[in-house]
Amino acid sequence: MKTKFVQWVNQLQPERPADSAQTQATIAAALHQGGQHRRRTIGIIVAAAAAALIVGSGIVVPSVNQAFTQVPVVGRFFALFNDDMGSIVESSGRDQKLNVSRSSNGMKMTLNSALMQGMSVAITGTISGVDGQKDDWFNYWVAKGGVHFEQDSMDLRRIGHGKYRFYLNGTVPYAASQHAVKLPLVFDDFIGHSGRWAFNLVLKPNAATKRKLSGSTQLAGGRGRVQLVGVESYAGGTSLLKVRQTVQQAGDGLAVTTISANGNDYMLDANAIALDNGKGKTQLVGYKIKTLPAAVRSLKLRGYYTAPELSARLRLDKLNGVTVQAKRSATSFTIHKVTKTGAVVKVLFSWQGSRNHYQFSEMAKNEQFPLALMATTYRDNGNDSVFGDDYMDIPDTSEGSQDHSIHYRLMPGKKLIEARFDTSKKTGLRDLPLSKLQLQVNFLYNEGISFKNVTVSLTK
Repeated sequence: MKTKFVQWVNQLQPERPADSAQTQATIAAALHQGGQHRRRTIGIIVAAAAAALIVGSGIVVPSVNQAFTQVPVVGRFFALFNDDMGSIVESSGRDQKLNVSRSSNGMKMTLNSALMQGMSVAITGTISGVDGQKDDWFNYWVAKGGVHFEQDSMDLRRIGHGKYRFYLNGTVPYAASQHAVKLPLVFDDFIGHSGRWAFNLVLKPNAATKRKLSGSTQLAGGRGRVQLVGVESYAGGTSLLKVRQTVQQAGDGLAVTTISANGNDYMLDANAIALDNGKGKTQLVGYKIKTLPAAVRSLKLRGYYTAPELSARLRLDKLNGVTVQAKRSATSFTIHKVTKTGAVVKVLFSWQGSRNHYQFSEMAKNEQFPLALMATTYRDNGNDSVFGDDYMDIPDTSEGSQDHSIHYRLMPGKKLIEARFDTSKKTGLRDLPLSKLQLQVNFLYNEGISFKNVTVSLTK
């Protein structure tokens, strides 16, 4: 049975190659503005008695192996939520069968299964007796005395009348992952129905073996560097590959999206786990991977390097015919004409750049947003100021949104793009003349540098 399971894991299909221009545009947009993905994500859940669950979104570039939907041996719970790690662990029989239930307000909640592979924790459950769906999510918190838990994602699926299956996963601190952890979960709302379902979970990590590594290589034309520090392999079929990543400048991004060997993709999740505070140019991260066969001596890496750069802020009444040049690349934006009619600001521009920049048609088609409009009095506090009434960057692109306040379109027959800003709902912008408005260019879209088949040895 063990041999058949190992063969199944090793034969999982690698991800299908995507169109390069489309993929690069999509990732650049995600890095710039965040985005939606296959599960709703949140930030950090603090282990405190009254911590409420706040749902938001983040930047995810998941590595999803479609073979899990084709192989009959997959687990009953985790595969339903496209959890590659959970499917492997459950199919190997190394998940923890919980099967604990609590009832509240006529609804019965059961936690079915859990796994703990090093720092990674995932839990599945079901609920019945739900009288109608009032919203589309569920809330919970970690009670006092529980381990610090940082959630990555969560999801739910309707499986019958009044019945749902749900899922959540995340990470615990590395030190805590070396032994059993207490995770007292309290659910207090399910799709709009209040209740209280409290579970005092104690999760045990699967046995781990550690191996030191020292292979390193440069990538993205020497802009980035990766050094393999070690690999921690867990009973259950998965591992954590520890990598020290170095970038050219603080603020640059290095994303490894595929880790392969001998033609097989071993990446389980391209969301790297931070293993240190990540300040400066170097950060130690961990990648969730399938356990590497002993015969593997080197890995091939694929991913993206981003070198963000913002221009100075420029007054709109002084921009006609001005070219804004990047310092880190050959990219430049030429502002041909700026007008304001009523509350609508229009900026006619073109851009030139290096070999990586997208075609004009791709930019218009994919709704890239390289320009930010703001008042000359705008002050950036690095966080919520971008949601204020004196700043416009991107429209609300969430599902169901009707926000058309910002629109980019390719001008017919010309290599020009028109950016249209409707400031009518921005009280800090709509009544200002061009002399009181300013523009800032984000050069990021020209510097999403891809790398692939970069070989790094697994030297000890």
